[in-house]
Amino acid sequence: MRRVLLCFDTRAGSTARTADMLASCLRELGASADAVPLSAAKLPGPYDMVVLASPLRFGRPTGRLRRFLADNREALSHVKLSLFFTCLVLWTVEGASKPPFPLFMDPGLSGPPKKDRFLNMVEFAHTLSFTSRRLEKALAGLSPDAVGFLRGSLDFSRLGIVDKLCMLGLMVFVRETVEGDFVSPDAVRAFAETLLA
Repeated sequence: MRRVLLCFDTRAGSTARTADMLASCLRELGASADAVPLSAAKLPGPYDMVVLASPLRFGRPTGRLRRFLADNREALSHVKLSLFFTCLVLWTVEGASKPPFPLFMDPGLSGPPKKDRFLNMVEFAHTLSFTSRRLEKALAGLSPDAVGFLRGSLDFSRLGIVDKLCMLGLMVFVRETVEGDFVSPDAVRAFAETLLA
């Protein structure tokens, strides 16, 4: 039986909820799975797979997740490592190279590829190519077995004033950013199946 530790960081609860949903799906599929906040994660532990999760903000994982990767690089190099990120939009760009890691993309995130020359700077920070480069830098030599991008949610009542202002500013430049719950249980289950394949 595969033993999976899901370590998540979250800003307003969407990534935590998705990690719990993923852990439940993994258990339904026959694995042992625990979901814990990054701050409570103990590595290496009795796990043969670690899944790290965080929301994406402007194409980057949270600082806590980046620090966790740096601080636990040795332990993570000895287990099967996967990651997932929650976000509201993530575009592909025509002609962009494929990410250097196995990719799972929530079907609700991907529309037709965008033309690079028509993207503003904020929109470009929400592309798969930009995010992949940021993630490669954070991984610094670690090779994940899977990286998933799942739609999250935006609930202004759960945000502090700084995050509210950031999201309102983002909505000006990225029209597809809207308030709502976009977490897809079907996409989460499909990602769970990918992890255990």
